[in-house]
Amino acid sequence: MKLISRKLILGVLVILIISSIAAFFLIDNYIQRYMYNSVRSDLAEQSYSIQRDVYNISQEYGSEFYSNNTINFLIHDLNNRYDINGWIKINGQLFGLSEDNDLTSSEIFDEAIDGAFNKKKSFFRTSYNDQNYDSMIMHFPVYTTLYEGADPVGVIGISYPLVNEAEMTSDIRFVIFLILLIFNLFIISFIIIYFKNLLSPLTELQRAMFRFQRGNYDEKLFIETEDELEELAKSFNNMKDRIDNLINRLELEKKKQKSFYDNMTHELKTPLTIIKGYVDMYHKVDDQKTKQKCIKHIQDESNRMLRLVNNLLQRSKIEKYDYRIEKELVLVNQVIEETMAIIEIKAIRNNIDLNFNYNEEMYLNIDVDKIKEVLLNILDNAIKYSQTERIDISIKKEDKVKIIIKDYGVGIESDRLEKLFNSKWGDYYSTERGIGLKISKEIINLHDGEFDIKSEQNNGTTVIISFKEAGVDAKKT
Repeated sequence: MKLISRKLILGVLVILIISSIAAFFLIDNYIQRYMYNSVRSDLAEQSYSIQRDVYNISQEYGSEFYSNNTINFLIHDLNNRYDINGWIKINGQLFGLSEDNDLTSSEIFDEAIDGAFNKKKSFFRTSYNDQNYDSMIMHFPVYTTLYEGADPVGVIGISYPLVNEAEMTSDIRFVIFLILLIFNLFIISFIIIYFKNLLSPLTELQRAMFRFQRGNYDEKLFIETEDELEELAKSFNNMKDRIDNLINRLELEKKKQKSFYDNMTHELKTPLTIIKGYVDMYHKVDDQKTKQKCIKHIQDESNRMLRLVNNLLQRSKIEKYDYRIEKELVLVNQVIEETMAIIEIKAIRNNIDLNFNYNEEMYLNIDVDKIKEVLLNILDNAIKYSQTERIDISIKKEDKVKIIIKDYGVGIESDRLEKLFNSKWGDYYSTERGIGLKISKEIINLHDGEFDIKSEQNNGTTVIISFKEAGVDAKKT
């Protein structure tokens, strides 16, 4: 804004200086015209008195009036009486001025005398005889008779020195210069302060834009000028808020994408691990029945993994990275048994017994693949980390249907239990376990269920998953 301010101030200064110079010359010209017109008016008034005196003397002297002595006496008398420097031209002879005078040698002097002989008064300004000031020269006709239409017998010239007027004009010019200087200094000071206040909102807007460019989206611009600048500040704030909201949405979308891909990666890892286990088992056993069982589990997990991949592709196409479930009414006992069959080979390798106890069959509206993922994650963690010899799975019906998975291993420390579902912290045994449990809890929440873990160190861990039971009509269907 400094450059704009300098340009504006410079432009105003140029206009101000030009205006001041023009005003100075206009005022000076007006004052000079006024003063010189006043001098002309005074000289014109004097000319009437001089004409009257000349007329009286001509009547008194009669024919002697035209003699050189009388004319010289007349000039001397007029100069003393009116404090002027005068001359007379009569009968073609000039009295009171020498013929080689600078004044008499000028063309305007002859024109003025000719004009006076034609009954016209004439005025002009000039300097002569090396004077350092101007004089006002006036010529007017002289009459010795008063009847109308009489011709002038001569011409009287008066030279009025404009010394006082020149001094007065010089003083007035100095006063005008001081007034204009003080006025300009005042205006310049006012303009600097005014432009500073006027441009300060623009300066603040520029600084806000610089801060905005550097990534500072928190500050808002407050300008209260009740004009277009205030509207501009409001528009800037609205733009900043929209961009800020857009950035937040993009960051949120990025987090959703990362969370979605983390979840899907974990989901894909489980069937791959199971498939690998059954492939290894297939090559180590000779019993055809066991081999067929391995092939069936490999096929089931392959199909489940294919569904997961198709789900991932569909969501990436429509750019929706939220976690979805597709519920169906199923016998939950069967889902648990199928899950146990999948993880059984791993339990056998670790010398762990899997037990499933229930008193009745129960139906639930669940996403089978997602619930299997949850159960597999819990059982896999228990097998790998609990150091237990037995894992009990049971179903109970109280106010809700509860799936209870209990191991008798090392348990979890109480301080780690509080952080268990924080994926940034990890889990109590490994980073993988924490992320898996976080996903498991999200899946149960999407089923409007509850996911709870109870554990004591060296006394095992119990995972309780609670669901709303399906209605009677749903069971019959």
